[in-house]
Amino acid sequence: MKMKRHDAAEREFRQLVISRPQDAGAHYYLGCALYARGAHEEALASYREALRIQPGHAEARLAVVMALTDLGRGAEAIAALSETPRAGEPAWITLAKRARAAHAAGRHAEAVLFWSQTLDSYPGYFTTREAERMLWNASVAALAAQRPVTAVRTP
Repeated sequence: MKMKRHDAAEREFRQLVISRPQDAGAHYYLGCALYARGAHEEALASYREALRIQPGHAEARLAVVMALTDLGRGAEAIAALSETPRAGEPAWITLAKRARAAHAAGRHAEAVLFWSQTLDSYPGYFTTREAERMLWNASVAALAAQRPVTAVRTP
């Protein structure tokens, strides 16, 4: 059932992009539908098109970092973070970008800190489930980096 909703959303946003090719929001939401379906490269292209049309589109800027991170392209995600934030970009967007990039670069303790700051800055942005998943993943990775797992023999 879930896949059918993503497919329907993707069709609707593709039609919207065709009818309104200069609408950054249409490209962004098409990217979201593609991302939900697992088509991260296509989603990345849609997010970048949204930014080409509207360089100050904060959600699309964050989505680019997220897609690059999920594609395993941490260096590109970090480079995207180093771009000068657009005027008026909320602090939570910058913090979320830094959290994703830190996690992708293996700096998990730093990622935990940035996710916590992101949630403090704008608690309404993330659903509880998303926030818990992001913090959990970063926390587990940070702990694993501090204490390598060793084989334990049981008698």
